[in-house]
Amino acid sequence: MPHFKKFTFEGDWAPVYDKQGKLKFEVAEVPFVSNREALVKVEPYRHIAARRLAKQGMLPGIEVDQLDKPGEETMEMNGKAYHVFAIISNIPDWTPIEIISWYNERCGNGEAIHSILKSDLAGGQLPSKRFGSNAAWWEIAVLAWNLHALLKLLALSGDLKDARFKKLRFHFINVPAKLVQHAHRCVVRYFQEPVLALIQGMRGKILALSSG
Repeated sequence: MPHFKKFTFEGDWAPVYDKQGKLKFEVAEVPFVSNREALVKVEPYRHIAARRLAKQGMLPGIEVDQLDKPGEETMEMNGKAYHVFAIISNIPDWTPIEIISWYNERCGNGEAIHSILKSDLAGGQLPSKRFGSNAAWWEIAVLAWNLHALLKLLALSGDLKDARFKKLRFHFINVPAKLVQHAHRCVVRYFQEPVLALIQGMRGKILALSSG
């Protein structure tokens, strides 16, 4: 990401472009210290402002708050209407663009992740009327999701890298196999060669990580 100086509220704004070279928004770091931060003499938070040019300007007879989007305020600057929002951060060494990008990536997939937790991992079907039991159930679902995310990142490849649980289940869980116990060893014998190759490839990548 490009490096740039800190911007004052009255100064220039740093442009951020999309992959096609079109302006997405502009960011600036606002020098501001709250009364609480000034009184307790702690390191002040950073205030990052971002503005997007409104597709439609300020219309006469319409109040400003009627144009606002959730979490944003619409205001006029130098004769142009902008949607403006701010982020307060305690990250000291990132540029404003890096902070905005991290914020957007962090909040972009929350609903999709919750949907997977509730539907694919039974997080939405709580087993008990007791709060503690339900909390443990949810923690297990979150643990399973994290393990699946690590598996996709470190051991899977091809079209399985973005596969949901149902697809993975039919590839190497709900497959014909035989469990054999002999000489204090437990061995799984698969009857389909593609499944065996998939399992061996995954185990090989995991073992390579542990040995490295």
